[in-house]
Amino acid sequence: MSLVVLHIPKLKSGNCVSVIANSISNIKGISLISIIPMLVVVKEPAMPEGLEKLRYTIERLGYSILKIEKVNSLINIINKMEKVKFKTNIKCIGCVAQVSANMNELLGENNWEVDVASAEKTLTVIQQDGITNEDVVSAVVAAGFKAEKV
Repeated sequence: MSLVVLHIPKLKSGNCVSVIANSISNIKGISLISIIPMLVVVKEPAMPEGLEKLRYTIERLGYSILKIEKVNSLINIINKMEKVKFKTNIKCIGCVAQVSANMNELLGENNWEVDVASAEKTLTVIQQDGITNEDVVSAVVAAGFKAEKV
């Protein structure tokens, strides 16, 4: 089974996911496989106009599609997701809570984590198109902490 992946940079929060999922479910000939932050995965439509309807629906909702690609499996998508690590001074769960709003806004929920048990207090983020390492550092600094790429 071939899959089609739509890269949507602003697709981050649960509300965005809900709106897109509901809209996609109304498109005849489109089978939604998964929605994860910044990605919509559907079964490749049998008819080419299905993909155009999907594109139109997502853009009508106000989301820009960065690119569309065909893949063979979800594993291929996950393996393509590069992780970037930063050394921080985020020491505890309370500190993590302080940076959460900035990080969730920038990267989306579940696209970042801080290992407060490590000596380096490592922040790991899933690299995303259009978001630079400097953007990540700025988000951490804006919350009152330090970060540097490892």
